[in-house]
Amino acid sequence: MLAKVAILLLVMKNVLNLRRHYVYIKIAMTELPNDVMMLLSFVNMKLRDEYGSLDEMCSDMQIDKAWLENRLGTVGFTYNKAQNKFW
Repeated sequence: MLAKVAILLLVMKNVLNLRRHYVYIKIAMTELPNDVMMLLSFVNMKLRDEYGSLDEMCSDMQIDKAWLENRLGTVGFTYNKAQNKFW
């Protein structure tokens, strides 16, 4: 009986730790850098590593695509669909 309780507590602890890490990651990833060059680097990294398109990334991360294109456009960068990056 004690072994079952110990296993259950261990499982619950792991689940709580996973939830905590997921919440931390989700919060960290939705905060975009204020600096335009850091934003460019962040967005291009996400597009390269995790997303097949800008639309997919914006939808998943709940980012206004027009705002992002405008923000990066203020310093001359535009989205290249064929290369899936801002250039």
